[in-house]
Amino acid sequence: MSLWPRKREPNDSKIQVGILGAAGIAGQQLVVLLEGHPWFELTWLGATEAFRGKPYGDLPWLLAGKAPERAANLRVETCKPQGAPHLVFSALDAAVAGQVEKAFAAQGHCVFSNALDLRRDPLVPLLVPDVNAQHLDLVRAQQRTRWRGALVAAPSWSTVLLSIVLAALCEFEIKRVMLTAMVDAAAMTDEELEMEEERIETEVRKVLGRMEGDSIKAHPVSASAQVSTRETHSGQTDLVSLEFARRVPIEQIGEAFRGFSSVPQALQLPSAPAKPIVFHDEGRRFDSGLNSAAPGHRMTVHVERLRRCPVLDCKFAVHGSNGMLGEATTSILNAELMVARALYAPIVT
Repeated sequence: MSLWPRKREPNDSKIQVGILGAAGIAGQQLVVLLEGHPWFELTWLGATEAFRGKPYGDLPWLLAGKAPERAANLRVETCKPQGAPHLVFSALDAAVAGQVEKAFAAQGHCVFSNALDLRRDPLVPLLVPDVNAQHLDLVRAQQRTRWRGALVAAPSWSTVLLSIVLAALCEFEIKRVMLTAMVDAAAMTDEELEMEEERIETEVRKVLGRMEGDSIKAHPVSASAQVSTRETHSGQTDLVSLEFARRVPIEQIGEAFRGFSSVPQALQLPSAPAKPIVFHDEGRRFDSGLNSAAPGHRMTVHVERLRRCPVLDCKFAVHGSNGMLGEATTSILNAELMVARALYAPIVT
């Protein structure tokens, strides 16, 4: 018997979903990504009390273009569970996210979050479907001990990019990783940069960890991260150096990148790219303009300039979309995985 249920069919009814924090730029990014989604129908938008009752189209639009027409005609609600769909995406500010999201979970809602304070919770999966789809089993533990609903967190975009490339190479027993992340973002203070570095170092060990009963045993990899910001709209670039337990031929590393595929591809999830990693051979450099136009590019990780490292074993460059787009898409992919694994249905019955 297969571990995975059948994939959703085109004639399956859509699942109604909502967005917490829909007035901010992160919430608006989710609105755009959910427009025309084959599985989800956006029917509810939550924001602060000041916007309650207003048509969403009357709110300031912070992205390029204008709000999708269907969303623009919805009236904004307050961020309370009553009347909200059972499946909601959260783009709430960190200061209020945890309290509101836990209230929704307690009332039986399934919440897909980016909240910082949830990422270290031992019963909340820090989910990257290409890497740790099995961690979604923590939802059952939540429902046995905490609430009727569920909370699923997505890590930072830097963690997502790093975790996917490390997952492709886990067979070689990774010992140490050094990361320099060049983030497409506004200026950050030294304190904020240090906090982001610490989060990446901690999150990657949880994402790569293995399930042991109702908990996750962190991966033993030693990680050191440095983060810098730059003003660009071409996405994020990370520089990675790795050490393995044994010396691995460069050719084998390249083949591991080329051949990597995972659960989202097997399930044909709508937001999953056909290939999680595109490996650019020597002489075939990554072109941000060309590759950003490709279908499924939002979750595609591009790897180039693979070569020997004189200090560790190998080094390479990693490219991905901008962080806000990547994190929003990760949350939607997480929800698709829950639905495909038939873990969503028990919550709404």
